Amino acid sequence: MQRSKWAIVVLVMILGMATLYGQETIVGETIIEWADQSSNEDGFRIEYRIGADGVWTTLTTVDANVTEYGPFSLPVDTYYFRVCAFNTYGDSEYSNLLSLVFQDPAPETPSMIGISRQGDDILLEWSAVTNATSYKIYRGTRPDFTANASSLIASNVQDADASKTGIQWIDENSAVNNINVNYFYLVSAVINSTEGSCGDYMGEFEYSLITTAKTNFNEIAIPVALAGVTNAQELMAALPNCNSIAKWHAGYQTYLQYVPGIQSTNFEVVAGEPYYVHVTQSSIALLTGQPVQKNFDLITTPKTDFNEIVLPFSKSNIATAEELMNDIPNCNSVAYWHAGYQTYMQYVPGITSTNFSVKPGYPYYVNVTGNVSWPYGAAKTVIVNTIASAEVQESSHAPHIVWGNMDFAGRSIDPSEIKMKAYVRTRPDDILTEASIGSGVEDNTWMIQVSGFNSPWKAGEEVVVELTHDVYGVLGETTVELTYAPADQSGSLDNPGNESIPVTFALDQNYPNPFNPSTVIPYRLSQETHVKITVYNVIGQEVVRLVDGVQGLGYHEITWNGTDRYGQKVSSNMYVVSMEAADFRQSRKVIFNQ
Repeated sequence: MQRSKWAIVVLVMILGMATLYGQETIVGETIIEWADQSSNEDGFRIEYRIGADGVWTTLTTVDANVTEYGPFSLPVDTYYFRVCAFNTYGDSEYSNLLSLVFQDPAPETPSMIGISRQGDDILLEWSAVTNATSYKIYRGTRPDFTANASSLIASNVQDADASKTGIQWIDENSAVNNINVNYFYLVSAVINSTEGSCGDYMGEFEYSLITTAKTNFNEIAIPVALAGVTNAQELMAALPNCNSIAKWHAGYQTYLQYVPGIQSTNFEVVAGEPYYVHVTQSSIALLTGQPVQKNFDLITTPKTDFNEIVLPFSKSNIATAEELMNDIPNCNSVAYWHAGYQTYMQYVPGITSTNFSVKPGYPYYVNVTGNVSWPYGAAKTVIVNTIASAEVQESSHAPHIVWGNMDFAGRSIDPSEIKMKAYVRTRPDDILTEASIGSGVEDNTWMIQVSGFNSPWKAGEEVVVELTHDVYGVLGETTVELTYAPADQSGSLDNPGNESIPVTFALDQNYPNPFNPSTVIPYRLSQETHVKITVYNVIGQEVVRLVDGVQGLGYHEITWNGTDRYGQKVSSNMYVVSMEAADFRQSRKVIFNQ
């Protein structure tokens, strides 16, 4: 019940004076009052008309000792009221006019039940609102859009299926199967012409899941709260053609993977966080639910410091890796998983071509130099990493760039003609080239994405990088010791821009060492000459002659498979490899483990 008194207006009446009070807008019921200064009336008559030109109609009459009427309500419209006193001799003059606009009570806010896919359409469901005569649907491409005339897509909405609980409505113009457009919805209830507040946002978000000639891992985020999904097993069941789920564990800088049938691997799934999903067939994953905006606690570890985040819709102004890195405090590197190439793409500050685009709702790796909460600040205290050093796994699949500059002493060489070979010294058969994703040669820069190796990497390992040219031969080589920083920059190349001629004879250390079943023995010749490379046992007896002949100047290598001159496997022991070329002599110790 609402009332607000108007200023008293004293009118001359035959039987006395009456003044009407009231309010302009009525939601629900109201009471009208008047002042009476007469003493000989039999009662009062209240009349109303609809609009300024309506016909006056008696609403009611009341006794002489009554100066109010109500509570009462009338249908939605604009009304004018007046009061007069009466007795057996007639009526007084009428009071002043009172104008009241009756409105329906604001409807309750709809409670969203769910959102789901129905064929190529989107089905919205919400609880019925008492006395609602219809509903309105609003739609936008972000979960913070404003409900207004431009976002209104349906009005006078009625229940599409009265046999089901709640109200159903189908968006037949949805963005299903379009990963470039994601829709979010708001629903309000209407009673006649009075609209209530909108309920919670509901939305759909889609990711393209693909298969490749290698593994078929795709990385997705969970930007909406998926109904009934609380663990890896349930997420795997909710996604099309999915047979494995994994997630990045920042504390250990490695992955946790769910193995169906092994319950201990069935980790918790949290809305708003990223996950890796492996699929057996390409498709589009449609996720539906209430949007989630998560705060991420980013930590450092004794190893690398990569954490996974999801770019929130509130940061839609961020469009590049560089902008994302600058927005996150203490961040010095950004990367993402490229499903098509099954490896990482990493932004290296200063190399413009690595500055990839970013999109809200998608996951990214960020490396930090100090603990921080982002994007909403310290929603909770960031716990300093307390993982014991004994628990830290040395090997890592985290993104890591090795790169360096090239200077060919003024020689004009097209970067597209340069060939690159990179490997970890102890794993020479695991090779990356200029064609490997995340790696390449451009302008005066070369780079290797170390996470692209088949085996995980660890700090302290040496990556050997060789650059060659079909015409100029070996342009240079370098060795970079890996660290747990997000990127390692190489020093200058050996002999950059020279004529690919070693300046001295050399017998380089074999790799791997120790070895089994074989090892590579590299050596260099500064001129064409007769070369002998011989393996001896520890008492100086010849085991096998690997090289015995004239060879040209340049870089060479020979493989020893651990057999003697008769083709028999040697026993586990230390051996000595000796090289003779012209007046040059050099030996290296090698260890064979059978």
